[in-house]
Amino acid sequence: MGSSRKITLFITIFLCLGTAFLVQSRPKSRSALKAAPLMEALSDIPGWERLSPVPLDTEIVEALALDDYIYQQYRQKNEIITLYIGYYLEGASIGAAHDPLVCFPGQGWVISNRQRGSLQIKDLDAHIAYSAMTVRRGEEEQRLIYWFQAMDTASADTIRQKIAALFARLRGKGEESAFVRLSCISSKESNGCEQAMINFSTSMYPRFLHYVFNSPQP
Repeated sequence: MGSSRKITLFITIFLCLGTAFLVQSRPKSRSALKAAPLMEALSDIPGWERLSPVPLDTEIVEALALDDYIYQQYRQKNEIITLYIGYYLEGASIGAAHDPLVCFPGQGWVISNRQRGSLQIKDLDAHIAYSAMTVRRGEEEQRLIYWFQAMDTASADTIRQKIAALFARLRGKGEESAFVRLSCISSKESNGCEQAMINFSTSMYPRFLHYVFNSPQP
């Protein structure tokens, strides 16, 4: 067996054992311990105007097994960013979010210009490892930035998210996870689309982490 196959096998076994650990040791749902819903927690992002939220149908919320979510637009000058976060309180739900590489082609979008990046958050000992891509359907084109959250770790793919979730659980940090996606319409009038999403993420992320680690209500 080659070294690459051994590494792949090790990772697979590691993740399977980690998932089993999370399922067997998960505590009672912490939904009652959140001080405020996610939409309220991210209602005020410095430098950005909040626009109307986009409510999801009950069927979609149930299909995605969401414990909380936000689907909201924000504006700064000529740039409009759409933020979606699907939030999960228990480790057994990790991976339930639909990967854009799967769901967008299934809806007729053509994917191009895939990239990865890392964003350091000032004043925090934290960074965001994210994936980015362009999607096009007919005449509509959007640029996406997304990542997979496990407590205080933002990963560019689900495999790294599961590893981060296991270590967070072992260290007693918790088992909450999320899928975070930002999008903006690419156009001649919106040349700074991706930079706007990066700027927004820098302002939004500290508030998001505060939501993740908020203290239980007395």
